[in-house]
Order: sequence, then C-alpha cells, then structure tokens
Amino acid sequence: MIFFKEFLRNTKQIGSIIPSSSFLSKAIVSKINYKTANVIVELGAGTGVFTEMLINNLNPNTKLFVFEINSLLYKTLYNKFSHFENIYIINASAENLTNILSFYGVNKVDYILSGLPFLNFSPTLRSCIFINIYSSLKLSGELILFQYTKFLENEFKDFFEINNLEKVYLNFPPANIYTLVKKIK
Repeated sequence: MIFFKEFLRNTKQIGSIIPSSSFLSKAIVSKINYKTANVIVELGAGTGVFTEMLINNLNPNTKLFVFEINSLLYKTLYNKFSHFENIYIINASAENLTNILSFYGVNKVDYILSGLPFLNFSPTLRSCIFINIYSSLKLSGELILFQYTKFLENEFKDFFEINNLEKVYLNFPPANIYTLVKKIK
C-alpha cells in the first residue's frame, strides 16, 4: 500500500502503481554472476523487491549499495535491510552515484540494476544519470535495467551496447529487461 500511496504523491519518482512482480525480479537478479561480483548497485529500490532477492544470493564479501530517493521508501528499506553486513542503504539520487561510491571508497562496480522511470525524467537528468552509471561501471560491468517502453533505446545507445533484451509479460505492466555493456569511447 505504501508504494501505491507514494506513486500517487510523486509520479515523477515512481514509475508504476505497484511493485515489480516476482517474475520480473527473478529475471533481473538471475543475470548477475554472484561468484565474481564484488560490488552491486541498485538504483530506485522502491520497497526492496529486488533488494531482498539480491541479499539472498550475495556472497558474504560482496557490497550492495541500494539507492532510493523517496524518503518514505528509503526509511522502509533502511528498517528492512540496514542490519545486513555490506549493505548500504542510500537516500540520494542516482545523479550522485559516482560521488557517493567514491565516499565509500568504491571506484568501479560490477553490476548496476535499475528500475528508475527514466521516461519521467528530463533529458538532462537522464543524461546525468547515464554518465554516472557509465563512469561507475567496470569495463566488464553490466547495467541491467527494466523499462516499460523501448522509447529510450537511442539514449541508452549513446553510452551502452544492448547485450540482451528480454520481455517479461508476467508483470504489470509487462516490462523489457535490458542487459547493457559499456561502449568503448
């Protein structure tokens, strides 16, 4: 219920009326190689549907940074997950990703997962976030994100190559999962 209330309160920050389905969550977190991942970032964690699945699969030494800009959802995430070792719940925008990771002594990450409603953001904000994601990923890192439309593919392609595209129909609304890798510039 909290998710729906926050959606009504701020539709620019929250892109759906309900959290992601377990089918979408499983499809996204299954794309991670947990044996080799040292640092994973989740952008726009909402109520923590992906976060919980990530925590259940993490190696003990893997660091997980969970970003949520909405204060109420952040508090929910903090109460649920902050007691886990190597889990960092951050109440900040993804446009500050590089600076925040640097504060924690992290230069590059293996995976970034995102459920951010990019289409709700201005082109300037989208570009800023994509630059931060690009700068934060290892050369071999992957951006795994879902979107409900394909309208932003050309913007993704400014920074990333589409390695894989998967449609998850058992979600409301159905979602596209993109696995993106850094373009060499």
